[in-house]
Amino acid sequence: MQISPYRFNISPNFCKSKEVKKADIIERKTRAVFPMLSSTYMADNYLIFKKDVQDIDSEAKVLFRLMEGKINAERSNAYILSMLSGNSALVENYKTILERISKIKSGNCEENAKAALAVLFANGYYNSSRAGLEYQVSVVNKETQGVVYSLTRLLDHSFAVTDLNVAKKQDIVIDPWFGFADTKQGAISRFKRVYKDDTEKIQRECSEKFYNLFHRREGFNLDDYEIRTEFVFAPRERLSDFEKEEVGKYAKATYPGVLLDVSG
Repeated sequence: MQISPYRFNISPNFCKSKEVKKADIIERKTRAVFPMLSSTYMADNYLIFKKDVQDIDSEAKVLFRLMEGKINAERSNAYILSMLSGNSALVENYKTILERISKIKSGNCEENAKAALAVLFANGYYNSSRAGLEYQVSVVNKETQGVVYSLTRLLDHSFAVTDLNVAKKQDIVIDPWFGFADTKQGAISRFKRVYKDDTEKIQRECSEKFYNLFHRREGFNLDDYEIRTEFVFAPRERLSDFEKEEVGKYAKATYPGVLLDVSG
């Protein structure tokens, strides 16, 4: 993954729809109310200059590992506390995550996505959820158009998706970790550039596994098949409408800055 220069929202406002402009305001508000240092972003950004992980200074490696360990420990604590709360585990998880973000000012993509959802829920945008990024490669028979082999791999990234109460379809992406808001297609265009090396590796893996499984079959001809690829937005935790309202109420009461201006 190469995150620069694709991290922040560089598209001019006149290129954006009304909904994407509003999503952009929500993305920026999320980062303003819940500022976070990210261990994964620091490591990836460092590699842009060092090129090779072996060139990273030992002090920097220790820093990355300490921060990563702290973030993972806070995730585990949030999960345990939410399970012991006696209330909705998901609601308590979001509350604990927001509290931890406010205290330690660090988090990776999961924490950023949950913070964005808290802002969305606080402003009444309940048709919103957290999605994980996956990459699917399929081998298709050209004649029958049937899928004969497929491979899906997790790209270890998550973000918020919403419809902003407009289309009843969650096709707007709010990604505070990468620092952008865009349509689903716009987000995929960014992800294609960022994850180019990863997706090429997954395509090679799929092609090799397919060939090893099928090339000895009678009549096999590699030219009879083609590769098709797709980025998949896979749902993560599913909150009920009641749970979304509860998270929104908590966010409004505890972090008043999450509320949008009437004009926003």
